[in-house]
Amino acid sequence: ENLRKEIKNSSKVNESVLNYLYATLLQKYLGNNIRAINQRGETRTKQSNDFLTWTATDFYDEINKAYEKSIKNSETLHAYDLLYYKEILEITPYSDVKNTSLFDFIFEKNITYYKSRIHDWRLNDEETIWPILMSSPNEFIKFNPEKVNNLSLKKMILLMQLNESYYLKNNKEKLDVAYYERLKLSKNNSTTIPLFQSKIEELEQTATNESFKQQLRLERVQYWYSITVKGGKKNYYPNALSLIDSMIKHKVNLNTLAE
Repeated sequence: ENLRKEIKNSSKVNESVLNYLYATLLQKYLGNNIRAINQRGETRTKQSNDFLTWTATDFYDEINKAYEKSIKNSETLHAYDLLYYKEILEITPYSDVKNTSLFDFIFEKNITYYKSRIHDWRLNDEETIWPILMSSPNEFIKFNPEKVNNLSLKKMILLMQLNESYYLKNNKEKLDVAYYERLKLSKNNSTTIPLFQSKIEELEQTATNESFKQQLRLERVQYWYSITVKGGKKNYYPNALSLIDSMIKHKVNLNTLAE
């Protein structure tokens, strides 16, 4: 209750941060108490603001609302470095806080949440979503998400379009990373693996950040190794070794390669 009051009286940027924290607290509570919560009878509408009486549906509704509110002040969030909020947010030690905006951080958390809620990766009952999710940024932002039946998938697409639209105008390197992260959504789908490899090879040719290009090369090396079967008809190790040689010539980070 105190957190809700603080959210109402906060500045735009603090409101976003507090809504994100509120969403994560609800998620943790739901995860730790899911058995007891599932035993509560479902009601048509939430009967109280007391979360101790909520059903699982109530929790998911409240979490969804909090995540939506956490990202709504996107322009303002872009103007704040993550560095200023490192004391109150759980940030991995590998994060580049000096070059990450508050929007970048909250956006990633939103995407992670929505991905966890998606169990059907189809546009509708008949069509797959992958041609859209693997399209170029210029094409992707033109897609109308209202055609998507799955609500979590629709929200995730809207957020990714917002993110890529901003970086199309403001930061080519961050746009490349956003596109790569979107392409990676397809990695667990066996039908899209060849297209994924083709797309990241194309992206490597147009990317300008050498460290990022090395990451894409490493992705392809791992792929060549993964599809080479001992005793099989096709041996892709020469392809992998050729890429590794290219990475060494470009001063690859050996620690990254070892991983």
